[in-house]
Amino acid sequence: MAISLKEFEFDLKKKQLKITSEKAFNKTGKKGFPQCLFVMSHLTGIEVEFRPIRESHPLFDEDQWDGEQMIYEPVQANLCPNVKTLVVYNS
Repeated sequence: MAISLKEFEFDLKKKQLKITSEKAFNKTGKKGFPQCLFVMSHLTGIEVEFRPIRESHPLFDEDQWDGEQMIYEPVQANLCPNVKTLVVYNS
């Protein structure tokens, strides 16, 4: 199930979508940080898949932020050129 873009905060400077774990998990029905998230744009109707960043990403943290957040990146960056990362953080 995709999460509507309306549910996210957007940090224009960082080109980053943000959402609380409570909102994200209520929408996906999953517990813990999922291995992929889908975001549906209410403006274009396009659905974009996000996956956790890899070790080569500059924002990667070996400790996985102690379970307090997870950072994702779009699988197909060309579908959302204005978004570099998506952060789900514990609320």
